[in-house]
Amino acid sequence: MTFENLLALARELTPERRDAELRALTNDPRFAAVLRVVLDEKELISDSACQLKFAEAPGALAHAAGARYAWLEFEGRLREACLPPKRKAARNEEV
Repeated sequence: MTFENLLALARELTPERRDAELRALTNDPRFAAVLRVVLDEKELISDSACQLKFAEAPGALAHAAGARYAWLEFEGRLREACLPPKRKAARNEEV
């Protein structure tokens, strides 16, 4: 399937169906490849923010921090998808 085909399917998903499909995907060990991309990108952003040339560039540091935060949020959404529905519901009640 092409990326464009997947994009078209993604745009048609309701939030409920999206969450159900994501939950089903977490049962497939190949989903670890998706997590690996998330981890690699998060690490790459952290490494780039630590470069000495950015020490005096607050805008670049702020951008890197924002990018890392976005990847952390994305990782959190994936982590939440891995929770059993009962634990997820209990977690939502705590908030």
